[in-house]
Amino acid sequence: MTRRTYLNSLFLVFLLTSVVSASAASQKQSLKWKESGNQIIHDSVCYNHDYGSVPYRRCRTQAKKHFKKRCGYYQKKYRRAKSPYASEYKSQMDKFCHSARQFAPV
Repeated sequence: MTRRTYLNSLFLVFLLTSVVSASAASQKQSLKWKESGNQIIHDSVCYNHDYGSVPYRRCRTQAKKHFKKRCGYYQKKYRRAKSPYASEYKSQMDKFCHSARQFAPV
């Protein structure tokens, strides 16, 4: 393999890695939903994507993981919080844990 071919291959690998990581970063930023009464409206999750598209399906799968992660986070916060601050964590915990149990990506 010539030096030029090697450098072209190396550049291509760098470029592909950059595109994949940029895509993953933009996917996390595009996770959107609507709420009503401190509950996530499950039909609205990923409303910013075209229904049925690949980005929409990826977004909804990512949303399920996000809800589970936030549920665990707020459960820990709630257990460790003192009285006046626990109520805020409780409402967030209820919202995300409900969605972690009830939301179906497909």
